[in-house]
Amino acid sequence: MKRIFYTIWIMIAAVSSAYSQDELVDFVQKADSYYHYWMADKEIKNFTFQLTSDRYINYVAAYGDSSHYYPIKVFWMPGIKPDYSLITLPEGPDSIRHQLRAQAQELRNLFNDLIFPDMFNYLVDSPMGGIPKTADTKFGQDTVSIAYIYTQGDQNVSIKHKYTKAGQLYMSEWINTDRKVVNNLLFRGVEEKWLCMGWQKQESIKDEVINGVVVQIEYQKMGEDKYIPIRMDIGAQQRDPASGEIFSGTYILFIRDFTFNANVQIITQNPDSTGSAAQ
Repeated sequence: MKRIFYTIWIMIAAVSSAYSQDELVDFVQKADSYYHYWMADKEIKNFTFQLTSDRYINYVAAYGDSSHYYPIKVFWMPGIKPDYSLITLPEGPDSIRHQLRAQAQELRNLFNDLIFPDMFNYLVDSPMGGIPKTADTKFGQDTVSIAYIYTQGDQNVSIKHKYTKAGQLYMSEWINTDRKVVNNLLFRGVEEKWLCMGWQKQESIKDEVINGVVVQIEYQKMGEDKYIPIRMDIGAQQRDPASGEIFSGTYILFIRDFTFNANVQIITQNPDSTGSAAQ
């Protein structure tokens, strides 16, 4: 009798698991259509824009040359990392140009390290991207939790996403050994779809917070259904691991001349350089 009971229980569990996988696929497909993200348009092959910050503008303004407010051109296409090219520097003493180049490099690092990874996850690509069909999924009364392991080289990263029952992402978590990153997302309904308005990210090691960043995004509509960031307000905080001292800073990034499917030529170059590689 016990053997029959166990057999029936195993069959029920197998059916429930298969149903959960089907439910996950259906949930991901439906929720994907609820978001504004650029790669939903299969005609998009690349994009490019010019980038600056309030700090760079203030520095250049001290020399009265407003024609050089945007020092960096950013280019991205699928399969490559963002490319950053230095557009131009104002004429002046070598010492000033050296400082401007250093400020441009700082701007490039700020955008590349703090902004673009999440901009890619929630605006360039789908917030539902990368979820395997075998992910561990829990459908609650009001929320959906999706967890899976992502392997990169010899590293295993535990990833968890939390959504409302309607499919709106509000939290993502990554854990790799002692390091944990928690990202709380803010989406707003715009023209019957969700648009990422920013995020609050916190990174910790052994439950001790080492840095955090808050990002708020202002958009401009482009064409019939594209929303392009034109301003990003950033608050960043980092703890020095040696001294324990906390460093804080605020930044404003500005974007202009945004173009999809630009006609560019890719030139291989030192990846640590800010020099031109996309022309």
